[in-house]
Formats: sequence, C-alpha cells, structure tokens
Amino acid sequence: MSRILVAIAIASLCATAPAQSPVVPGFATAGTDVSRGLLLLGELGCTSCHAPGSSSAHLLPKSAPNLSRAGERIDGSWMAAFISDPQGLKPGTTMPHAADPADAEAIAHYLVSRTQRRPELKAPDLGAAARGEVLYHQIGCVACHATHRTGTGDKDVSVPLPKGIESKYTHAALARFLSRPLDLRPAGRMPDLKLTGREAHDIAHFLLKDTLVPGSLRYSVFRGRIETLRDFGKLELERTGVTDEFDPELARRGGDFAMRFEGFLNVPTDGQYRFFLRSDDGSRLSIGQKIVVDNDGHRRNQKARDSDGTMKLTRGWHPLEVIYFQRVKNRVLVVEWEGPGLPRSEIPKTSLRSTREPITRPPSFAVDAAKAKRGRDLFAARGCASCHHAERPPAPPGNVPGLGDVRMGHGCLANAATSIAPDFNLSPEQQQAIEAALVFLQNSPADPSPPTRVTRRLTSLNCYACHERDGVGGPSEAKEEWFTSEGHNQGMEGRIPPLLTGVGDKLKRPWLTRVLEEGASMRPLFHTRMPRYGKTNLAGLADALIEADRRPSRPPVVPDDLDAQRTAGRRLLGAVNGFNCIACHHFNGGEGATMQMVDLTDVTDRIHEDWFQRWIRDPGRYRPGTRMPSYLPHQDVLDGDLDRQFAAIWTYLSDGRRALRPPGVSRQSLEIRPGGESIVYRGKLRDVGFRGIAVGHPELAHVAFDAVDLRYALLWKGRFLDVRAHWRSQSMGRIGPRGHDVVKLPTGPSWRLPDGPATTRFRGYRLDETPERRPAFLYTIGEGLDVTDHTRALENAEGIVRSFTLAGAREDGLFLRLAEGTRVQPVERGFRVDGKLTITVGGATAQVEAHGGKKTVLVPIAHDTSELEVTYRW
Repeated sequence: MSRILVAIAIASLCATAPAQSPVVPGFATAGTDVSRGLLLLGELGCTSCHAPGSSSAHLLPKSAPNLSRAGERIDGSWMAAFISDPQGLKPGTTMPHAADPADAEAIAHYLVSRTQRRPELKAPDLGAAARGEVLYHQIGCVACHATHRTGTGDKDVSVPLPKGIESKYTHAALARFLSRPLDLRPAGRMPDLKLTGREAHDIAHFLLKDTLVPGSLRYSVFRGRIETLRDFGKLELERTGVTDEFDPELARRGGDFAMRFEGFLNVPTDGQYRFFLRSDDGSRLSIGQKIVVDNDGHRRNQKARDSDGTMKLTRGWHPLEVIYFQRVKNRVLVVEWEGPGLPRSEIPKTSLRSTREPITRPPSFAVDAAKAKRGRDLFAARGCASCHHAERPPAPPGNVPGLGDVRMGHGCLANAATSIAPDFNLSPEQQQAIEAALVFLQNSPADPSPPTRVTRRLTSLNCYACHERDGVGGPSEAKEEWFTSEGHNQGMEGRIPPLLTGVGDKLKRPWLTRVLEEGASMRPLFHTRMPRYGKTNLAGLADALIEADRRPSRPPVVPDDLDAQRTAGRRLLGAVNGFNCIACHHFNGGEGATMQMVDLTDVTDRIHEDWFQRWIRDPGRYRPGTRMPSYLPHQDVLDGDLDRQFAAIWTYLSDGRRALRPPGVSRQSLEIRPGGESIVYRGKLRDVGFRGIAVGHPELAHVAFDAVDLRYALLWKGRFLDVRAHWRSQSMGRIGPRGHDVVKLPTGPSWRLPDGPATTRFRGYRLDETPERRPAFLYTIGEGLDVTDHTRALENAEGIVRSFTLAGAREDGLFLRLAEGTRVQPVERGFRVDGKLTITVGGATAQVEAHGGKKTVLVPIAHDTSELEVTYRW
C-alpha cells in the first residue's frame, strides 16, 4: 500500500462525523461579538499572514507548533493524513484545511526528510498507564481536555485530542512533548504542568494505551512478597510489555516479584499435548479457563522443581497464561510442550502471538526525495511557513492584505479552500464575531484598558477554565468534580483554584510575577497544578492586573511597640486563649489540626498589608462561602481593640520563619493508614453522621457505614482517615475521607417497606477469620430478620463487595435501597449511576424506580432470599 493510501485510510477511519468548527476555549463566554472575534483573530493565527497594523494592541496572536524536527515525534503517515484532513483526525482543531492528499503527502515527506531520527514504537505499559490516568484526571488536564473515564461524558466543549493519537506519537516522543511543551508549542495554549520525567512517561502511556505492537507474549510484572500463587491477586502491578519468550529477567528485580505471561498458542494439529513447567519459585500454566500445570510453592531449598500436565487440544489458536513468582535467588522459568509429531521442546515464538488476531502495521514511512523537494515548495506556496517555524523556512507568500483590508466572504473567510487560501470551517457564529471584530478594528479604536487587557489575556490562555474573576469562569459543573486535594474538611476553597478577582490588589508584584511566570503556588495539597505559560505569553499581564485592581489604602495606626505586637500576635494565632488560626492553617511546616490551609509563615512576603487588614475584617466579601470566620475582639489582648490585634498579627507574621511557633502547633501526624489488616474506626464522620463506622481496607478501597440508617454512606479510594479533629478536640470535630474518588450514597434508611422505613436495630459488628480481619455489621430488621452485612475490597482498589446473609421472617414488600442519581443506565446484572458508580447484584434482581426527577436503584427482598451480594465499582 502506498504512503498516500495509508494516509487516506487513516483519515477515512477517523472521520466519522461532519467537520466541526474550530474549538476555541472562551469563545462562548467572551462577552460581545467583538470580544469573541478578536479572540478568534488571535487564536486562528490570522496575523501570521495579515499584518495587524495599528490593531496589534487588541490582538493576542497564537503561534503555531514548531515543525523544525517534526519527524522525530510525529509519524509521517499520520502527518500526511492530518494535513490533508485536519478535522478528520482532530475535530475542532484550529488548523485549517489547506492541501489535497497528494500535496499533504509531499509536505509530510519534506518535514520528515529534515529529521535524522525516527520514532521507535513501544508497547504500552499498563502499570504506567494506570498511574497516568490518575495524574491526567488530577493535575488539571481535564480543565481543558475531555475526561477519559468510562461513562463520564463531558457537557462542556473541550479542547480536542487527536483521534488515533497512538498512530501519531510514540511513547518516548509524547513524553518528551509533555515534559517541555513550550519548546514545541511556544504559544502556551498547551502550558507546562511541571511534570517530572516519570509523570510525563506515565501520562504518555495512559494516552497511548491502545497502541498495538506485534509480539509473541504480553507480560506483566508485579511487585510484592508472596509464598504461594493463591496470593497472586494481592500484588501490585508495576509495568507491562511484550516479549518473545518466557523470561523472568524481564522483571529486572532480584526477588519478591511475580510475572504473568499471556498470549495465544498455535496448536498445529488435533491431539493430546503435554506441557512442562520448571520454575523456582512457583508457576502455573493455563489454557483457556483450565489449569493444565500447577507448579506452585516457595522453594526454600532454592532448587527448581518440574511439573507437567496434559490436555486435549484442537488445531488453532488457544488462550495461554503462565504466572510465576520469585522470592529470592534462582530466577528460573522454563515452559515446554510435546504433542503429536512434536518432540519435547521449549515453545517457540513462532507458535505464540500476543493477540488473537495478528497485528499488521503499515510500512515505516520512507522519505521520497522528489516528494520532499516538492513538499518544500508547497510549504511556502500554501503559507505553512507563515504560521509554523521550521529550520531555514521558505519565504512566506506575498500579496496578502493587511488585517484592516480583509473582507468577509473572501480568502480564508470564504469557508472554502483555494489554491491560496485555507479553509477554517468557521461556524456562522464565528463568522459573525470575526466580522464584528474587523469592523471594530477598522474604526481605529483606542488601546484597550487594563481590565480589558486582563480579560483578553485570561481568555486566550483559558485561565477561566480553572479560575473565576469578576463572576466569570471557574470549573464548570461537568468538570468541577475533577478538582481535588489531599486536604480535608476545607470546603470548595480547599480544592478549587483561587479567585482572581482583585488579585492585583492582593498580591505584591514579586510574588504575582512568580505565580504567573513560574507557576508558584502556596497550595501544595492541591492536585491541580498552576502551570507555566512562558514569559512571552504573559507579557504585560502582571502590570495590567495591578493597574486594573490595585486600590492602596492606609492600615490603621496603632500605639503598640513592635515587641508588644509580636507577643500579642503570637498569642492570637495560637490555640490557647487566641483566635486559633493554626487550627486551620499550616505554620512553618506544622499542619493545622482540622484543615490544611495555606502556610501563614510567609504571608507578608506575598500579600499587601492594607489588603490583609481589609480582608481579615470581612473574609466573606473577598471569598463568598469561605470557611474563614469574621472575628470579634479578644477582650484580654491589647485592650480588646480589634485594629490593634490585627496589626499585631501582621507584625508577628512579618518575622516569617524566624517567628516563634504559636502555642498549639504540632508536627505530629494522626493519619490512619491500613496495612495488612482492615481498620474499623468509629466516630462522627462528615456526610455520614454521629454513628459513623469507617472501614479501611488494605486494597485501598474504603467504605463508611451509617449505623443509624444501616446504609453505605461513602465510598473512596487511596488514603483513609486523618483523625486529628477527633483526638485533639474530644471527638467533637468532624473528619472525612483523605483519599480520592469519593462517592456519596443516598441519605436516609436503606431498608424500606412500601409505606416507609423498616424498623431496624443495630447489634454491632464482628471481624471475620481471614488474615485481613474484615468486618461484618450485624442488625435486625422488623421482629425477626437477622442480617449479617459483610464488607471486603477487590484487588487493586477496583471496588467494594458487600455480602448479605439473611435469616428469619421478613415482611412483605421489603427492599434495599442502594443508590440514587439523575442518570441510571442498565449494565449486566446491575446499573451504572451518573456515569461514575457501577452496582451489580448477585442473588436477586435490582430494579430502578423514578421519582421527583431522580432514579433509585432498589433490590426487592423475596421471602426465600438467604444470600445477597452487591458489588460497587467506581
């Protein structure tokens, strides 16, 4: 197949919908048609060809990606297909259609010809992909791009990622781009999220997890210590790949690891086959669902052991799995077979395949010198060099009108590609906005005011996806749940990026500059990161913010000397006879007891004193809904004068890290972390109630049980609980999940009858006899139905299994309420609720009841139901 046919095939496979108009973040919320049009003129790179003249102050041009070494990171076939049909491979792209397939192929040959190295294909590492998926959904990628969680549709228009991205990039190339995006995309619309090499590697594997690479076997490496293959499921996946042989050295570990080899075995003829395993330590071979050879056990004598088994097989391909674990020393694994006409030998790679169907990939992209020469000419003639930087680029085309002379319906605004003008496929709304902007610019408007410059810059960089300013922006309802934090008990301001309203009045210039240019942050517990956009893309923004916002005022003058102020300020911040600021805020590394808000140690380095004095008197004015209280005077400090007290706090904080620690600050951690056994913690829990029982599982999937309403109240993953709020305040504080992916289940009694809640009595809990010591809650429903409600976690935090045993008489019409949501979709043996929680039921049939705009998942309890199992996955 020729390269051009390959390119056309890629495009035709991806182009499943009509061409979409360019997706430009901020277009829908930019205000007037003029504002939207000015945004488009910048984001579409119009000034790359059309000189802006006196209009330049109103435009923020977006430069196109640097193509100087494009062939090192982008597959040539994908490049040709994209140039030929940008919307087919990336619906919503701002790249216009400008070339037919033959011209696109020639341009691709030119761009690849200028590169010495070629991308090398690599199989996806699913261990890295799992870590990358978490990072992608935590650090801020989903603020601009669509989520990648099954069933979680985006209501918002998101910046598109390429279709067939695994055909565009190799893992190494994408990881390099993610590590230093501003090198290749200097416009800053893809900012630098300050990824470590490992993080970029993991996200690249997540985005390219569907990459197919030919091989004989897929292998997975797990880390952890086990003595038998029965405990294989307890191990943690480390990485995956493809290989041509059963080689334990692929683990790259001396001991305490396990491996799984999976693929398909080609049986040459019908007959009886014998398989042999030699290993140190245990191993097992399965074909299909049947174990053929079981060679389990820890070889404490450090000698490999042989086992074998037979199976009758038919000609053709059969699923094959070999699992193996290694404790110490002697890494031995040999897999052999024999059969009709086949002597005993190791299974050759020619009889193995990693996938059921063979993987066929197009031939590698070979540069054609003649096409590359033609592509160089086309790169100039088509105007590519006007937008894209490339080494020694050809001169851009001439005879292009200035922006003031552009007319609607002509050139690239005609929405039809010609020999000299590209096609952006603008929507009617976008055309209308551009027309309004052109009329505005042709009337020689005055330079924009500082507030206008701020708004346009924040819109062009899509800052409004995370931040709110003057009532505009902030995370949308569809994406707000992805903004998370390691903090607890903090409310929205503990996980949602800070307001930008008045930020130029609040922050001192040095710190404001650090935030903008370096992505500096005082919120280390936020998962969402403040990125770097590059100095060029932020030029003038700090000045504009200060000009727009700064309203200096004079702090109150007080009579106290500095030493008296320091003494009073230290007391007021402390937990003993003070305002107890350290209950919520960090101080010089010591964590707040109930929250983990920003460290107070360097407040005076960041914030203007006059703003601080205004804010501390009325925090709700500056952050509606804040948990920061308004204070009444402390009567026995500085004569009860609030002005003097607030001035004392500022003076005390001005000593920074030299300040004496306030009374009550502690570095002690009171976080509970599950180990080999489950943890049961009883107490007042947020979103559960006063009789909450939290169960932390070693698999790091946890549940909170409400002993009043006998309901599962919360599900979450990762970290368990921090109990400082209980242990330091006589159990009067409220604590909640420390981890992520928190699911709230419906409030109110779970066990119900047709006319209302069933009568229930909680009788405590007991721990089972497994090594994990998992709890079972005991309660009685009605007069005689005894229920044992056991909980356990699935491996790798995949979910929670709730097993019921029911014994005794029960009333007619009894049912168990499991979940509630606005969107409930059927799945096998259960339902998916609001695109996040999947519930499956064994031992009974779940059903859905609609009421008041919501749908409830119910399980009717028949008179002969003695066992019931509910699985929660989220």
